[in-house]
Amino acid sequence: MQENKPDGAFQVLGAWFSWLIVLTLVIVMLYMHSEKFITVWRGMRLLELWWWNATFQFVGIEYFDHFLSQLEKTPPNRIGWKFVSAFEASLNTYLRFLYAGVLIVIAVRMRFNSQKVTGEFNVQTLLEQYADESESLESLVHDNPLKNNRKYDFSNRCDYHNRHAQAISPQTYIEACPPMNASNEELEQHSEAELNKKETSFRPIAIINRYKKQVDFCRISARISLERQITDPPSHGGYYLDEDFVPRLFDKSGELIELVVVKDPETKELKIQGGFSLDGLINNGREYNGTASELRLLFNGIERSVFDTLCARYNHPSVALADFVLNLTKRHAYRRTYLVELLRVVRLNAIIASTEFYMIQRRDRILYFTLYSASEEKPFYEALGVMAHWSMEKLAGEKVIKPYVDTGISVLEKDAMRIAAKKPPRRNLIEELNQQMLKDNDLSESRAFEFNDKEAMSLLKSKLEPNL
Repeated sequence: MQENKPDGAFQVLGAWFSWLIVLTLVIVMLYMHSEKFITVWRGMRLLELWWWNATFQFVGIEYFDHFLSQLEKTPPNRIGWKFVSAFEASLNTYLRFLYAGVLIVIAVRMRFNSQKVTGEFNVQTLLEQYADESESLESLVHDNPLKNNRKYDFSNRCDYHNRHAQAISPQTYIEACPPMNASNEELEQHSEAELNKKETSFRPIAIINRYKKQVDFCRISARISLERQITDPPSHGGYYLDEDFVPRLFDKSGELIELVVVKDPETKELKIQGGFSLDGLINNGREYNGTASELRLLFNGIERSVFDTLCARYNHPSVALADFVLNLTKRHAYRRTYLVELLRVVRLNAIIASTEFYMIQRRDRILYFTLYSASEEKPFYEALGVMAHWSMEKLAGEKVIKPYVDTGISVLEKDAMRIAAKKPPRRNLIEELNQQMLKDNDLSESRAFEFNDKEAMSLLKSKLEPNL
């Protein structure tokens, strides 16, 4: 864009000379047609004085009545330039202050508008200027993604702080220390150790030596990180503060179990410390015998909003919603794997974008990427553990109580080897999970299953193979 250059001396003098010529012509025309001008002036003054007099009579001010009667009684042929000058001087003794105020307001407004249309804007100021045009622009003014880091901030792992951060890459996920989904206490311990220059007790999931193409992979760290994607411990560390965010429990007869509320003696806060589901399980892993209308209470506040949205979009032609949601509780043990399956079924008969639940990212990042993974059929690493367990439940055809993330761990290890060898990914992660499921020759070692005989093992194998 070409910059505006200041006017030169000749241009400025030429502009002033042009205005002087225009003013001279106006004065000459007024002098030549003074009779017509005085007639027009008299008519406009009469209208103005009538308006001022009618307005101020309501408050008992008769100031303009004298001037109005004087101008009405004076014949037009007796009005000359001297009369106009004397009349204006007398009338505007006080009225000039009002006109001056109006002119000052107009001048300030014109100056403000001039600065507004000629000033230089960046993205933020442009959004602020037009925030009243739509709600979307107004929300961007207060939460502009361009003002936030697009990369995940490992120094502050709060979901809201990283609400605009993109998905974590495989290499970043594997090499993060402490690993992803570490608790707040673990992060504080690691920070204190680094601050005091002591050896930390945490390590990345994989330590990759690219020069020697070697990988030191820790399956324990990988298991803990992936299992916490499923279990979703309370953010406050074992208790809730708001009843609307509590995943409720039901007894064997389908009745709602009361919450255990304790008052903190120090902060005087009411803390909910019992009567809710633990480790992300639906009804703590027990069979749900309640009604379909109360099933939404099994989820926490964020998951409940997702559940309500999916139920509202459910449009299956032959299966009733109430029957379907109740049946899902028998096939999925965890709240997040339940929502994955519900979303995939809803998408069969309704259009739901991959970013439908984008606003959830600032409140529950793992849940957002879980739903995103279910939509894209390609798990993000921040939802790999959830998708691994969902894949196991899907292939087994029944719910699995203990977290099964063995296939996810295998995927992480293979990806670490791939990164060390500087090779591209070979296949879709969903396929990787399913392929690894059948390659596991001894599923009895898995934490998710405990088989007592070979007949049960062969039965599971027969269930898995037709699904691939």
